[in-house]
Amino acid sequence: MIIDTIKLMNLVKLNSELIQCRRCLRLVAWREQVAREKPKSAKKKSLMSSLSNIEIEGPQDFSENHDFYAGGEKSARKNVG
Repeated sequence: MIIDTIKLMNLVKLNSELIQCRRCLRLVAWREQVAREKPKSAKKKSLMSSLSNIEIEGPQDFSENHDFYAGGEKSARKNVG
């Protein structure tokens, strides 16, 4: 347990030193750019937001009785006259 604590303290110290290091100008510029800009993946729409835009045509009572339609007790097919 003591060894794990020492390793953790060393990692915290190393992390602090890396954050404050400004020797490599290219790395410093990249680090500052990443801090300012959102990653491209964060700008993408989530799956749920995409699904909420889907329009479905169906019977008026579908949302209340979807279990009956899924179980086959009701039919969503229109009666062909």
